[in-house]
Amino acid sequence: MRIIAKIAPFFIVLLSLILRLYNIEQFAEFLGDQGRTGIIVYEAWRDRTIPLIGPTVLTGQHLGPAWYYLIGPFYILSRFNPLGPAVGMALYGALATLTLYLLTKKLYGPFIGSLVALLWSVSPLIVRQDQTIWEPNLVPLFVLVFLLGLKNRNYLLLWGACGVLVQLHIPNIIFIPIAIVVSRRWKPAFAGVLLFLLIQVPFFVYETQHGFRDIVGVMNVMSQPSAFSKTQFLMSFIDYTSRVFFRAIPTGNQVAMIVIQLMLGLLLLVSKSRWNIFLLAIYVFGIAAMARYQGLVHDHYLNFLLPFPFLFIANGLRIVHKYSKLGTVLVGSILIIWQITKPGYFPQPRGDIDRVGEGASAIVQDAQGFSYSFTVIGSPSFNDLHYRYFFLLNHSVPADIRTHNVDKLYVICEIGNMCPNLDQHAVINVMCFDAHCEGEYPKLNLWEWNYEKTIPVGSSFIFVFGTIKA
Repeated sequence: MRIIAKIAPFFIVLLSLILRLYNIEQFAEFLGDQGRTGIIVYEAWRDRTIPLIGPTVLTGQHLGPAWYYLIGPFYILSRFNPLGPAVGMALYGALATLTLYLLTKKLYGPFIGSLVALLWSVSPLIVRQDQTIWEPNLVPLFVLVFLLGLKNRNYLLLWGACGVLVQLHIPNIIFIPIAIVVSRRWKPAFAGVLLFLLIQVPFFVYETQHGFRDIVGVMNVMSQPSAFSKTQFLMSFIDYTSRVFFRAIPTGNQVAMIVIQLMLGLLLLVSKSRWNIFLLAIYVFGIAAMARYQGLVHDHYLNFLLPFPFLFIANGLRIVHKYSKLGTVLVGSILIIWQITKPGYFPQPRGDIDRVGEGASAIVQDAQGFSYSFTVIGSPSFNDLHYRYFFLLNHSVPADIRTHNVDKLYVICEIGNMCPNLDQHAVINVMCFDAHCEGEYPKLNLWEWNYEKTIPVGSSFIFVFGTIKA
């Protein structure tokens, strides 16, 4: 039994890695956000520069550049094949599984740690998240590192994780006051605080050069008073906490979800463990902070709370284990089987990397010797930077979509059989995100162009138009 207990974590982490790497080239998302990251890393590598700021959030502020430092090496090592950073995300996901095991082992014992780590490793929503090249998806890993550092009183881990977290997404700022409160003995925490400040140096350099506009902007967003009534606040609270718990216990019944959460919360309180009560307090405060936020709360905004339901389940399993080892195995097995038997555990492959790469290559090849511009319609992406990334790799720069002073126009439709019949011409909305027209959506009158042909590429169609009619 001792041998099984020792090797179980290895096989759980291995399973976690296999699930995340399985067919990852087809499952990995590669749309505008991923293209943006690739462009910035590629240009920094090409120009021998270091990014000082990170991506922007929906409210317009820049994050810190830690994301580029974490994912950049995978772009570089793969020679900027998007499969490289997708594999990197899978590796980070497997590392999160290991970190969760180490934390739950420390808190609730190796047996409970193995069950909860296995539950995390097979959760389909977490698996899909760990296959997507996107900065919010690294948040759960660093939350777990933060909590592990806190439990072990390792201030380098705690403050280092905190330094990365605040650069991955705005809600993660909640970990700064937590780190300050728990660092009551500042002498041992001094090195950790220095590491935190060191991580912030590139971002602070940029901010000092630009009047601290991003920091001020974040403070303005966070200081906005809530316009919600108490009823709206409560509804938002229930909605957000249920969405977080759904990753661990995938029931679509909100009443059942509320009951489960109340039971797990009660078990935390009756355990009389200061650590459990501390975890519950962080979770409740985090959900309340998001419920107070006036804007639309997407699921990835809640990623900083994702590890907590698994820790609450671990505490529940620990209590069951006191009375029945068999009962613990039974409950844990039900939760795990519940995850892996969900319909569509392996969803339809996306094929983004192949489709976008082949589409960009087809345009570059067709446009040889000609100037061209392009736009994308019928896309799940909010911008066209995934194509611009591949154009950059092919050393090809499309012209401003608003100019007619080009030889060819390419309209890429990504929705396959639902694409409009553009050979009959139309007026379409343009996705325009180059340096000249970022954020604008001008209309393009295809009647002013000569339709030439349609190039099918995977599930996409590329409509090719020639020079303007005389």
